[in-house]
Amino acid sequence: MVNSRIANIRKLLPSLALGVAITLLAALCNYVIYDRRLPAMATGNRIFRDDNDQERPILRSPLNFVAGVVNLADDLAQDLMFAVRGASDFPSTKKDIVVVAIDEDSMVRHGSWPWPRSDVATLMDKVSSARVVGMDLLFPENDLCSLLRYVPRFDELYGSPLDLDGLNEADPTLLDNDVALGRQVARIPTVLGMVLYDGLAPRIKPSGLKSDHPAEVRGPAGEAVPSEMTLLKKRDYALTDIPPIRDVDPSPVGEGFMNVFPTPARMVRTMPLFAHLSDAAFATPTGLNRHIVPSMALEVLRVSMGGNGYRINLRGDVVTIPEFRDETSNGDRYAVKSVSILRDGDDVYTVPLNELAELQIGFRNHRADYTTVSAWEVLAGLYDKEEIFRDRIVLIGGTVEGVGYVISTGMPDPEISVADAHATMLSAMLKGDFMDGGFQDDYSWQQLAILASGLTVTVAIIFGDLAGGMLVSGLALLLIVLGNYFFFFKRGMDVGITLPILSTLAVLAALLIANYLVVGRERRFIRKAFQLNVSPSILGYLENHPDRLGSLQGDYRHMTVLFSDIRSFATMSEQMSAPDVARFLNEYFTPMSDIVMDNSGTVDKFIGDGMMAFWNAPADNPNHARDAARSALDMLARLENLQAGWTARGLPASPSAAASTPAPCSPVIWGRNNARTTPSWATTSTSPAGSKT
Repeated sequence: MVNSRIANIRKLLPSLALGVAITLLAALCNYVIYDRRLPAMATGNRIFRDDNDQERPILRSPLNFVAGVVNLADDLAQDLMFAVRGASDFPSTKKDIVVVAIDEDSMVRHGSWPWPRSDVATLMDKVSSARVVGMDLLFPENDLCSLLRYVPRFDELYGSPLDLDGLNEADPTLLDNDVALGRQVARIPTVLGMVLYDGLAPRIKPSGLKSDHPAEVRGPAGEAVPSEMTLLKKRDYALTDIPPIRDVDPSPVGEGFMNVFPTPARMVRTMPLFAHLSDAAFATPTGLNRHIVPSMALEVLRVSMGGNGYRINLRGDVVTIPEFRDETSNGDRYAVKSVSILRDGDDVYTVPLNELAELQIGFRNHRADYTTVSAWEVLAGLYDKEEIFRDRIVLIGGTVEGVGYVISTGMPDPEISVADAHATMLSAMLKGDFMDGGFQDDYSWQQLAILASGLTVTVAIIFGDLAGGMLVSGLALLLIVLGNYFFFFKRGMDVGITLPILSTLAVLAALLIANYLVVGRERRFIRKAFQLNVSPSILGYLENHPDRLGSLQGDYRHMTVLFSDIRSFATMSEQMSAPDVARFLNEYFTPMSDIVMDNSGTVDKFIGDGMMAFWNAPADNPNHARDAARSALDMLARLENLQAGWTARGLPASPSAAASTPAPCSPVIWGRNNARTTPSWATTSTSPAGSKT
């Protein structure tokens, strides 16, 4: 018995090793993806490109591609979960945020873009009662519609001079639209926008960041950390508004970047709150803090809350970014945990972020979270600014191509404007409706899911039956999906499920193939050899326990053996032709064999007109004596019906028949060639003489 178990375990070792190997390979793949994900995201989401890394030039490109595909699948799964969840249970912020949209109706009714800056100044005046105005528009060049550009050439263009009589000195805004807009920026609490980019330097150099609200960086123990050591998205230059709009007195209350940084699939699912800007124009004598630039949405939130500074809280994890290596750094950066808005040094509000200072939100039903009005309606005076804009956050931006630009979110309303994205982001921060956790948390939970599901499925398929293994695999997949949704997503934590699902399916497929090629071949052999001799239940037992057939040592057990033959068969066969004899034996043995198998017996052999069957081997049967006796009685009853049919066909008559069945015998030893011998110490009982047909 012990040797049989050892042999069975040895047979399972290759499949066990295969399942473990695939599970560990999936865990390694998850680690490599995590290792490449942060550098790729920090350097511009270029997961699919080859970085020409001299350390791993061969592996880098395929692994980047795999990482990109897995991230895309995780994003799609997250979109589905957002769709299933629907709108959040947090209170709406429609009374807190208003988007003044330069939409299609505004383009039709007021004229195509760009509008004169004087019209934009009028639009700002209409919303001047707002708590803060975020300008989701960029004005990097002078207004071509300003009269100031044409007054000196009026005589040349129209043949007569234009006498303004000091009008320009009295009110410069009447001639220069940029000055008119700058005057409104100075009068109204305004957050200006900028665009971060890599490449050539801008033609007009900006004069530093327009809001003097530094971001201090603190480690997990509260220690000060150099700002350049923070893991943030990095860009070389900033494109800002022109000086007449930007360099006004008093200065704008804030300035932030409008970039949204889409994923490799060009989807926007996270919004960075900070970025590193290496443009020397933003350096200040106080140090490198000027190089940390906040996003527009975060600046608007800070101004609305009365904050005058930020604190970036770090996780303490050090991440090496090869692309950030230079003569002064080896590329090490500290991962971000959260950002706190400060008022006179005290925390006002804290937002949890991932390692790259990104906020993860859902864009489903985004327009239900804020109020949207058309810009042409505001210019036409259809809204009372004291009623709809007072003490609210107002964002002015384009919602059509050509004014701003649209982004894809993967939600049911897939394309939205950057202004809508910023409004959704502000709404999420005001409500606290955002996803928590980061890449490290995602990686840790994925590793746990991969190892747990892979090893569980392996053990279930190898040490159980096929149906049980399939059931466990289905439960593992269901637990990964539903567990992630209810225990993580519903609680505000995003955890990827693609790799755990793929690894579980890979383990299942590999073990099923191995089972078909190795174990299945053995089962097919057993079925072919025994399906005509044993009942389906015993056949299933033999298929699941093939070791019961392969033992060379023998086994002691109590058994019941049945012998049956046909009385006077020699005399009867002399009166029938050979085909009739064959037909007769088939008609006799077929129902008799069925009766034996229906009663959990095993048909051992046919000897001429005799049949031998036994019970309690190879499968255990505690009721073997009862089943054998029941078979004998059923055979006698069945024989009477058979004889009636034979007599009707004119076959030779025969006396009554009976099967001889012994009482339960002494232990029988199964020898090497299935020979049955009775040990000398065992007591035996003689089988009673059976009647013959």
